[in-house]
Amino acid sequence: MTLAELSIKRPVSTIMLFVSLVVVGLIAAVRLPLELMPEASAPFLFVSLPYPGSTPEEVERNVLRPAEEAVGTMSGIKSIRGRANADGAQLMVFFSDWSRDVAITASDARQRIDAARDQFPDDFQRYFIWKFSTSDQSSMTIRLASKSSDLSTQADRIDRDFKRQLERLPGVARVEVEGLPEQDVEIALHPDRLTASGVALNELVNRLQSANFAVSAGEIEDNGMRLRVQPIGELRDLQQLRNMPVNAKGI
Repeated sequence: MTLAELSIKRPVSTIMLFVSLVVVGLIAAVRLPLELMPEASAPFLFVSLPYPGSTPEEVERNVLRPAEEAVGTMSGIKSIRGRANADGAQLMVFFSDWSRDVAITASDARQRIDAARDQFPDDFQRYFIWKFSTSDQSSMTIRLASKSSDLSTQADRIDRDFKRQLERLPGVARVEVEGLPEQDVEIALHPDRLTASGVALNELVNRLQSANFAVSAGEIEDNGMRLRVQPIGELRDLQQLRNMPVNAKGI
């Protein structure tokens, strides 16, 4: 008996079969997610350890080696590649198992580095761990341009008016701003002038740190009101930095 003969002899069963296929297709069309690319995670981690103001030799000895020793105790590692420069260290950790859960692996690596924090320098602040996934690729790119002003000096405005507004949209996981330099102040020291003025380097560093701070000092309750106390000593412009005394003599 052929399929055509079976369909003619059992029309109700044939109709119900096609109706079931249509219903399943409609459910699949509504419930299946739409993605640009299938989600896949590559079995490697990238660890960034910023430590500016040093030398590559010191970064390798004090930052890179403790991080390699901490991460190297993880199981399933295929190879580790490290690099040190004057701004910090970078680690690439490759694993042999493609079915490995990279999210759990990244959490494990973070715990091992945190356990070895006492081996890093005292002024080492924080590190970053990135994992690669096809779902992390950007779905939209927006280019900002202006003929009347220089956007390289508008980092705060772009972060406030564009980046934060886009992050509040439903469904947006992350917004990254690229091609915009960070607004930092670099202080270049002349050792001969420091010596001639009698200014010690440690004293100058401590004075700069104490003149630029913002901390929380707790709360004060007064007449049923709770007031938050926050001493602020941040430098607002370059002129404040130029007029700041660098020692007890007022230089």
